[in-house]
Amino acid sequence: MEESYWNTDYWHSMDRSRGKEDIININPSQIGISHGIGDPLQGLKSNIFVGASQVELGFMGQGKGFRSQPTGWTPESVSRPEREAIKQLAKINEVQLSTHATPNVAISGIGEQGFSEDQRERALFEVKKAIDFAADTAEGGPVVLHAQEFPRPLFEKYKEQGFLQYPEEEEKAPAQLVDTSSGRVIPLRRDTRVAIPKGGWDTPKRKDDGTVEFEVKSLNDLYKESLKKGEKKVFAEFYTDYLRKDLDLNKGEERRWAIDAKDHEKEANEIQGMIKSIEKQAQQYPKEAKYSAIQLAEQSKLAPSKGSSGYQEFLQNPLDYIKKAEHKLRDRASSLYQISQSYGSKYEEAKDQFERIKPIEDYGIKQSSEAVARAAMYGYNLEKSRNLERPITIVPENWTPEVYGGHPEELKKLVQESRRAMTDQLVKEKHIDKEQAKKIAQEHIKATFDIGHLNMWRKYFQGSDKEFKQWVDMQVQDLLKNNIIGHVHITDNFGYHDEHLTPGEGTAPIKEFLQRLETQDYKGTIVAEPGGQPEGKIFQSMTGAWGLSNYSMYRLDGMSRSWSDIEGSYFGKTEGPRFVVGDFAPSKDWTLWSEVPLE
Repeated sequence: MEESYWNTDYWHSMDRSRGKEDIININPSQIGISHGIGDPLQGLKSNIFVGASQVELGFMGQGKGFRSQPTGWTPESVSRPEREAIKQLAKINEVQLSTHATPNVAISGIGEQGFSEDQRERALFEVKKAIDFAADTAEGGPVVLHAQEFPRPLFEKYKEQGFLQYPEEEEKAPAQLVDTSSGRVIPLRRDTRVAIPKGGWDTPKRKDDGTVEFEVKSLNDLYKESLKKGEKKVFAEFYTDYLRKDLDLNKGEERRWAIDAKDHEKEANEIQGMIKSIEKQAQQYPKEAKYSAIQLAEQSKLAPSKGSSGYQEFLQNPLDYIKKAEHKLRDRASSLYQISQSYGSKYEEAKDQFERIKPIEDYGIKQSSEAVARAAMYGYNLEKSRNLERPITIVPENWTPEVYGGHPEELKKLVQESRRAMTDQLVKEKHIDKEQAKKIAQEHIKATFDIGHLNMWRKYFQGSDKEFKQWVDMQVQDLLKNNIIGHVHITDNFGYHDEHLTPGEGTAPIKEFLQRLETQDYKGTIVAEPGGQPEGKIFQSMTGAWGLSNYSMYRLDGMSRSWSDIEGSYFGKTEGPRFVVGDFAPSKDWTLWSEVPLE
């Protein structure tokens, strides 16, 4: 009887419970905080003081660190003794650590000049520094890097989901292509107009005079036509149509000059045969041979015109004159062959470029996934060599809507492609069974999901607030279902910029997000990221998240007190009364005789 009394789920009508459906059973201990910027050791101490059991240590600097500036710290700025102090301090206080690499690099290696192997390698160095730091301090755990891979328009893939970057995006946004040889990004204007043969390049429709009939259309027109036909051709294909004219021109010129050269060569060969015949005749009949040479020259139009200054000289030695003419023909043939060769070279170069041009996503995702896989392999090897307590997990984070990786579908693809790349590396380098390699890759490559970053898609959404929340929930469900999310960031904003407001103070659907995590039994880490709090109160980013969870801090006799109920008395504050009695009550009809608080 007593046991059932203490564990009852009965709620009195006067209880302050908002109902079971509003309760989010995510323990506040599961929600931690980022140390912010600056000294990670001091940041860890501060967050331990406010009761955090999860702390993320992150860095804003890159390259050489500058400890004198809060944003200049890098993992290398933290000495070995300081790393040991962080590790021991976390252990003593039972705090679990995660690590955030600098957000100022793109793992794909893209820069102002396009994709660069040098740039990608330097970005990878920054991630490796964070991995080393994680191994020394956290003995494993998530290592966060921003997924900001390359530019792409929104409408092309996400218009059907309700997103448009600006009213004329469909007409004006450049199609991003890549020269896969150089890594050069080609922003192709969609209104670029090209002449396309009616019937296509291979079977062009011709007029009565043999010329080809052309029609001039914009690349966007061609793209829309392909969608209507169900072909869904990419802009790289239309760009090759744009290049086709140069390709065909060079090929045509190569053939024309080669034919001309062959005609000259053939004529020279014929004359050479006649010269040999005349020389043979001259051995027995010199006069007849000379006459034959004169006839040959005049018939072949090699001789100078009669009456000209050179005609008499020609008559003196017609065979020599013919031989000189033959040499001229061969020189001309050689020159024509060189011209043909030049056009042939241009044709091959154009053809090569023709084949090198790819959509930016095809090239960029390969660059990014290979780099993430390399980082994960580095962490895996370090984890095994040092026998770390936790696996080192590389967790790319969704970032701004304007770049690839910001959309949950893109984040999912990046993780999946990175896992495939790591699987291949494990099989090749470690000779691990493929199925086992897949499991290792899934454990070591996941995603960081930032609800505040996703909320920035709100500014491009064409629907209602309700529809936006439904879209967010659908995307989160898909990521969780496919085992993509391994780490979570909680921040808030109003949908325009990454303001890092205290959770609950903006428009990000954090509560709904936490409910989805609970329903799908998410067990990973959750970190509240500060930045928009008053000076000295960055802890509010964590306590604000606690308040949204509504998790019962204690429960007695069928009554519950959540964090939102008691946070007013936390950090030296006094909780405001939840009841009114005595002279302040509007009526004493309802007041208990003892005047105990009505909860």
